[in-house]
Amino acid sequence: MTLPDDWALVLELTEKMLHAAQSSNWEELARLEAKRHNLIFHQIFSSPVYRPPPNLSSTIQQLQNIDQEVVALCQAGQQALANQIKSLRLGQRVNQAYNF
Repeated sequence: MTLPDDWALVLELTEKMLHAAQSSNWEELARLEAKRHNLIFHQIFSSPVYRPPPNLSSTIQQLQNIDQEVVALCQAGQQALANQIKSLRLGQRVNQAYNF
């Protein structure tokens, strides 16, 4: 696989990460992120003859834009989970209060 193909795969993985985040599939998101991290740091940058492709800056901009969307979705998911936990704890306290 050539280096530009590697970057195309990084972009594809990033887009899949976005789809996983959009569907709240956090396990898949984590798996894809680990795969992307491995590709970037253990295959692309560890190559002894690495030369960035000419369009790398636009690819990195795309990656950053998608990553920002993923982060926003993760933060929203985290807040939703925090709200659920808060509701459960409140429900437990109410239940305990009425069971005395």
